[in-house]
Amino acid sequence: MSTSKTVKALRLEHGMTQRELAEKTGLTQPALSAIEHGTEPLGLARAVRIAEVLGVHYRDILASKVSEVNTSVPAHHWNRYTTQQSNIVEALIEKTPDILGGSARIMRTRIAVWAIENYRRLGWTEEEILQNYPTLRPVDLQAAWRYVKSNRTEINREIDENEIA
Repeated sequence: MSTSKTVKALRLEHGMTQRELAEKTGLTQPALSAIEHGTEPLGLARAVRIAEVLGVHYRDILASKVSEVNTSVPAHHWNRYTTQQSNIVEALIEKTPDILGGSARIMRTRIAVWAIENYRRLGWTEEEILQNYPTLRPVDLQAAWRYVKSNRTEINREIDENEIA
């Protein structure tokens, strides 16, 4: 099933009109209609907003997109294998000037990438990080490690600036 059909099916399953879902997600009704008809791209940010309103995980919406890219990869491993999937993982990192002073953070949280990288350097395992930050998922950590690898100078500077004396 395409992402457009998935969005429509989930909306109908929840007994919502396009107008209701559009209002709750901050989209316009024409934009949501275009998404459902496949004439406008869904995109990760919109998928996340729609998924949050419908009470599903955004991967449930994007799963069809992933299976179109590589049908031999099980859906629960989608974020490891293709370029398109890698782009989705990278999109999980946000930088907003008025949140955390513009530091890179995990999307939908106020958890700075430099902070979890610092814990990793202090010897915390991924399991310990996930236990101490229950809103994080393994895919969030993968995105963080990828960001750290690509932006090591920035992360080192932020760790140094935020070091507790």
